[in-house]
Amino acid sequence: MHKNFARTISVLLLGASSLAAAEEASPAFTLSSNAYMVSDYLFRGQTQARGRPAVQAGFDFAHASGLYLGAWASNVSGNQFAGGSLELDFYGGYNGKINDDVGYSAGLLYYYYPGSNYNKIYNCAPCIDEKYDTLEANVGGNWKWVSGKLSYALTDYFGIN
Repeated sequence: MHKNFARTISVLLLGASSLAAAEEASPAFTLSSNAYMVSDYLFRGQTQARGRPAVQAGFDFAHASGLYLGAWASNVSGNQFAGGSLELDFYGGYNGKINDDVGYSAGLLYYYYPGSNYNKIYNCAPCIDEKYDTLEANVGGNWKWVSGKLSYALTDYFGIN
């Protein structure tokens, strides 16, 4: 999620705000969006766009209780994801905190690649019917400025079984 980034930009763009505004009650939920054009889309150290530019955009919903939902999209290379050119990510979860120094999170993330399938690598429909689509669960924690997150694939990891 890019919630903190969006808030930082908002503060920079708006400049100084009055103290009275800071004392207002927090909203029950927030909606935010983001859009980027990047020189290459890297994920876990691997290019997803094969060194070419990518256009990315997303939407996030966050409730004051800590629940969140979102969607994000990027173009990807059909050479990386046979038969596909788009990645759609859908995610949701919960962010909580024990106190001002300690927080935790848990969530699900689904990577969806419409039209892509390993069988399109060799143009051999009966060869292999494995999709790149992946569902991950994650848990995380933080203490002050130190944080960590563990993700685990609940399905075949991007089609690798």
